Amino acid sequence: MPDATGISMPKACLLAFVFIVGSHGRRHKRKRGHIDFTARYGAVRGDAGRRKIPVRPLERRARMGYSRAMKSQALTVLVVALALALSPQAARAQTALPDISVESVELGGNAELVIKSDQKATAVYLDYFKRGSAPLRLEALSPGPHLVVLRSEGYYDLSLQLNLAPNTRTTIMAYLELITGFLSVQADPSWAEVLIDGESYRQGILVLPAGFRSVRIQAFGYRSQDYVVFIPEKLMATLYASLERAPFEVGSYVVSAERFNPRNSGLKGSVRLGFRVSAPGRAEAKLSTADGQVLREWKLGPFSDWEQALSWDGRDAAGQILPDGEYSLVLQARREPGVETLVDVYEYEHKLRIDSTLVVTPSGRYGVLPGSILSPSAFTAPDSSFNLSIGAVFSGQGSSAVYTGVRGGAEISIGLSLEDSIDIGIGARASASDEAGAALAGLRYAFVLPRPLGAALALDGGISASTAASPSWLRLSLPLGLGSRFMNLSLAPDVGMYWEDGMLTKAGLSAAFTVSGYAFGAALSARAQSQDIAAGLQALWPVELAAELRFLPPGLPLSFTLFGLVSLSPEPSYWKAGLALSGGF
Repeated sequence: MPDATGISMPKACLLAFVFIVGSHGRRHKRKRGHIDFTARYGAVRGDAGRRKIPVRPLERRARMGYSRAMKSQALTVLVVALALALSPQAARAQTALPDISVESVELGGNAELVIKSDQKATAVYLDYFKRGSAPLRLEALSPGPHLVVLRSEGYYDLSLQLNLAPNTRTTIMAYLELITGFLSVQADPSWAEVLIDGESYRQGILVLPAGFRSVRIQAFGYRSQDYVVFIPEKLMATLYASLERAPFEVGSYVVSAERFNPRNSGLKGSVRLGFRVSAPGRAEAKLSTADGQVLREWKLGPFSDWEQALSWDGRDAAGQILPDGEYSLVLQARREPGVETLVDVYEYEHKLRIDSTLVVTPSGRYGVLPGSILSPSAFTAPDSSFNLSIGAVFSGQGSSAVYTGVRGGAEISIGLSLEDSIDIGIGARASASDEAGAALAGLRYAFVLPRPLGAALALDGGISASTAASPSWLRLSLPLGLGSRFMNLSLAPDVGMYWEDGMLTKAGLSAAFTVSGYAFGAALSARAQSQDIAAGLQALWPVELAAELRFLPPGLPLSFTLFGLVSLSPEPSYWKAGLALSGGF
C-alpha cells in the first residue's frame, strides 16, 4: 500500500522516465500545450482530478530530439521526484497497519469489539451508525460480518471489514494516516528560516498536513513576510519569497528586576536587561550613580541575532559589590555601516536598586508549602516567585527483623509565593509499590512582623486511600519563629482531621532549626502527634526526625535538596531518603 505522504522510489523514477521519453505520436505541435503533471503539483492524478497546466511549447530540433527547454523541465521534474522519494519526512510518515487480536470468552453466543486509536477524538462507526469515540467497547454484538469505520479530522478514514465469531472479543488498535501534501519553499536569502504554524523548518520540499497553514519567512537583518498557504492533499504548493532589507531598530526592552541583592545566589543575585534589534549594529552601556559618576561600562555587538541581553551582578569595574542605593543604566545602540536606520542613536535608561535586605537563601518544602520536611515556615517570603519541585523518594523498614525491601516513589509540587503575603501550592505523591499515592494542596499566610519574630497560619491537606497506612487529612498549623533568614528556630502546633477507616481528630507539634548561607543551607526538623483527641490527649508513636541539605547554584534558576527521615517507635520503625530538584523564577 503506497504511503499517502510521500512517493515511492520506483514510482518517482517511473514518473521522471515517462516525462523524459514522452510519446512519439504527440510531441510536436507548434502551439501552447498542456501537461498532466508538473513539479508544482507533484503527482499524477486520475482523469477525474486531472489538472491542465499551460507549459512552454516544444520545438523540434532533430527527428528524435527535443529542445533544451524540454530537457531542462524534465530534469526539474526528475530532481523533484527523487527529492520526494528520498525525503526523510515522507519516510517517517509511514503509517502502521492496525493491530487486531482475538480472544475466546464466554459471551452467551454474542461477540464483543474493543476499539482503540492513536488519535484523540476518533469517531467510531459500526455498520454506518456512529457508536461513540475511541477507546470504545461494543458489547452484545451479533456474530457475522460488520463494517467498522474510524474517522478523525485531518486523517484518512480507516475502514475495516470484520467477521466476528461467537464468544470472541476482538481488540483493534488503529493507527490513522495523516492527510498530507507538499510545500516547496525557497527564499532569498538562502539561509532564511521558515516557520510553519510556529515550528521551524529549513527551505526545501516539506511534507505537511493538508489544509491552510500559517507561514512566516524570516532572516536577521531582513523584514519578515507572512503568508497563509493552502497545502493540497497529495499535491504540492510552491512558495518563493524575496525578503527586503530591514532598517536598524531597537525595542522590546525588558528588565528582570527593579531591585536585587548581589550577594544572593541563583537568579536573585543579578539583574538582566533584554532588548531586541532588527539588523546588524552595536551598543554600549554605562552604569552611573545618581550624581553621574560612571562606575562600569559594557560594549555589545556586532549583533547577529534579534535577541540581545546585558547582565549586571551589582559590582563595579573592579569587581567590588556596590553599596545599597539607586543606580542608572543607560544603553545606546547604533547601526553597522551600510545598514539603514530611522534613528542615529537609540537610547534607553533604567533605574536599578541594590537592596541588601532582600535575602534569598536555599529554601525547603513542607509538603507543598515553604518550610522544612516536617515543619512549615513561620517567616514571610523574601520575594514573589513561582516554583516547581520534582523529587525521588525511597523508603523502607528500619528493623532488620521485619525487612520488606526498599520502596521507591516520586513527588511533584507547584507553588506560588507572593512577597510579604500568601503561599499557595498543589502537588502529588506516587509510589512504585502497592503503597497508595496522594493528592496534596496547601495555603499559608505569613504575618509581617519586625525581625527577629515570625508567625504564620498554614492549612494543608491530602487525599489518599483513607486507611491507617495512607490516611487522608486536613490540618491547620500555627508556626511561630525566632531568628533571621540565616539562622532561625520555629515551633508549630497543629490540629487536624484524619480519615483512617473513620474520622479522627489529632493534635501535633513540629519544630525546625535552620542554618543557611546564600548558596548552602541545612535544617533539622522533628514532629510528634497525639492519638484521637476524643480518647484523651496522649502522645502517639512514632516521633519523626528529619535532616536536609540545600544548595542554590549561582546564576541558575535551580536548587537541590537532599534529605533523610527516620521514625522512632517501639514498633518497627521506618526511614525515608530522597533528592528534590526545584526550579522557578
